[in-house]
Amino acid sequence: MDAFKNPKHRQQWRNTLTTYGAPQLGAMLVQDVTTQDALRVLKPIWQDRTETDSRIRGRIESVQASAAVAGHRTGDNPARRAGNLKELLPALTKVAKSGNHPAVQLNNAPRT
Repeated sequence: MDAFKNPKHRQQWRNTLTTYGAPQLGAMLVQDVTTQDALRVLKPIWQDRTETDSRIRGRIESVQASAAVAGHRTGDNPARRAGNLKELLPALTKVAKSGNHPAVQLNNAPRT
């Protein structure tokens, strides 16, 4: 994690992986993580927290890629989107809630 110049970014990485990844992946070795394991992390929040889920998937993918380069795992990256999870999860653009928030009525706007 020396690549992080911003301590807040480093903490966000740790927090999301601890909060969402650790309960499902626990103490698994990186070499043992499969696509089905990645799906157990991602599916519960895929449609409700699309931005968070996208970041978590990318972070798991990065951890797996780093492990492969370091020789700790072989084979396909279980969190890779293209040609892997893309086939199993709907596109985030299809499930993400979009649109503007309703406007605040002028008489309800705070006066400063």
